[in-house]
Amino acid sequence: MARLTRQTVRIDGERGVLAPATLGQRSIWVDIDRQMPDTSFYNSTVFTPVPEGVDLPGVLAALDALVRRHEALRTLFHRAPDGNLTQQVMAAGELPVEICEATAEDPDPRALVDDLEARVRGHRFDHTTEWPIRPAVGVLDGAPRVVITCVSHAATDYLGTRVIGGELARLLAGEELPPPAMQPVELAEFERSEPGRRVQERSLAYWREQLTTAPSAIFTPREPEDLRYAVATLSSSAIKLALDALATRYATGSSVVLLTATAKVLGRRTGHDRVPMILIAGNRHRPELRGYVGNLVQDVPATIDVSAEDFAALVRSCWGTAMKAYRSGISDRQEISALRGTLAATADPSCYFNDLRQVGPDTGRIEEVTAERLRTAQATSRLTFGPGYEVDELTFFLKVIEDGPDRLELTVRADTTRLGRSDAAEILREIEELLVTVAAQERVLAATGAP
Repeated sequence: MARLTRQTVRIDGERGVLAPATLGQRSIWVDIDRQMPDTSFYNSTVFTPVPEGVDLPGVLAALDALVRRHEALRTLFHRAPDGNLTQQVMAAGELPVEICEATAEDPDPRALVDDLEARVRGHRFDHTTEWPIRPAVGVLDGAPRVVITCVSHAATDYLGTRVIGGELARLLAGEELPPPAMQPVELAEFERSEPGRRVQERSLAYWREQLTTAPSAIFTPREPEDLRYAVATLSSSAIKLALDALATRYATGSSVVLLTATAKVLGRRTGHDRVPMILIAGNRHRPELRGYVGNLVQDVPATIDVSAEDFAALVRSCWGTAMKAYRSGISDRQEISALRGTLAATADPSCYFNDLRQVGPDTGRIEEVTAERLRTAQATSRLTFGPGYEVDELTFFLKVIEDGPDRLELTVRADTTRLGRSDAAEILREIEELLVTVAAQERVLAATGAP
């Protein structure tokens, strides 16, 4: 019979400091605050296998080292008297670790792992009193097999969770890691410096240009469904094959190809040649930020011209537009909100594109992708619907992640006052069909979208 217990790891002797929050921390706090009291909406989990021979004390020691390394994992958040958000890095504290011990005689050890993941992912962090990390360890027949690390988005963005998973694996393997190159306190200091302010001023000017020139809302109002926000997910190996082939063909990143296809489908469905999108800038281009654990992602607008029918021309144009946007990705969300209020702009930056993969130009072996292979893969695609919900601030949000080595998972969240649940599903199918059609060199693009 499986047994669930809890151990605590005492952490002492690190730096403690109270400082202004970073731009990224302030931005995500707006979203977390909107979901209160269910802060679990913004939790993520990372699975890290435990190498053979590492016992439970060794796992706890690796977690201790991880939390000592990254101050974001020991940070509380408070409002200063002037209303501004502050980060409080704790010098000491206790890290609770859930332990699930099972044996081979248990009927379904995999289900126990799933239950353990759901348990920690569902934790509602109180960010004023609790560190934003909650690990769990799955133990089978006395040997730790997996660490499931739940991290609140208040601590770090998605790419930061990948850093956490990678570093924990190395710590479990006994590696000595160099200290992080940047901590959030130092980043906040840079952002408040003269060079940091100049970066934000350039971004503010870019936002002003976009808000005054982008088209207005592209979706027409409709009656909402029972739950205002709908969720649809497509798992597709065909999209993965098509993106890899097209990225090779055009000598660009597959993310730009997918952004192009998404904008083209939205433009066809709404009858617009210019599609306003919000891109998610990772902002990890500086070397010292590539291994950063903290929030760097920022929203940045981009108006995608989809008037051309030649897909290669669309990709080239989209690449230039996206690169210009990403260069303006570091901004102060409060200043952007104030700008939008001042301009009373009609632009509707509420269609989001968020590719969470770490991809670039395809420099590996080129594999032939035939039309037959693409269509066969397309027949295996799986469309599912997630539970709807009530509170958000978006019209359309496409999130892309890997679904194993050979598939991608595309999830659309849609405001049903603009897009129905069935519309979300159709958009996913149309993106897949467009990519498969172009990759198979079937040039009739009009067949892939609404007339």
